Amino acid sequence: IRLADRVGPKGRVLAQDINRDALDRLGDRVTREQLDNVAIKEGALDDPRLPENSFDRVFMVHMYHEIGEPYAFLWRMRPALAKGGQVIVVDRDRPTAQHGIPPKLLFCEFDAVGYRLTGFTEQLKLGGYIARFEVSGTRPEPSKIKNVLHVIRKVKRNFVARLVAVKTNQRCHPHTLGAQLGRA
Repeated sequence: IRLADRVGPKGRVLAQDINRDALDRLGDRVTREQLDNVAIKEGALDDPRLPENSFDRVFMVHMYHEIGEPYAFLWRMRPALAKGGQVIVVDRDRPTAQHGIPPKLLFCEFDAVGYRLTGFTEQLKLGGYIARFEVSGTRPEPSKIKNVLHVIRKVKRNFVARLVAVKTNQRCHPHTLGAQLGRA
């Protein structure tokens, strides 16, 4: 809803949830506030069901940690991004069971499905962080996706914090994309 003003009358916002009650409440608010540039669509646990090549930005605000099948979700979301499109994740740095996701785990999951981290900012006022990703290369085939842990460390130089990613052979998540897409 907040993005409706930001994109202006010529822009479009697609608000999505998997909870029908949440969508109904959101629909009531869109109608009440007469937001003609906001559409509502129901997603699935492992598939955002977004139209191809349609989004300049996909915002996931305090919800990524709720995705039970992240590889399948990210893999299916990827075609929805327009050329140069970005995925912006706002979440908290805490275990997923505590309604957050550690940045290292987030980076690893996105990387495994062919996204590149382009920005990361800690937002102490928000109690978390903002991570920005772009598509990198071609979408990998599910059988080619390997789970790798990215170890992130901050390097302070000239008062600027940098992220350095180091690949290891550890898995970043117990799930695999093939299993999430119904393939062994």
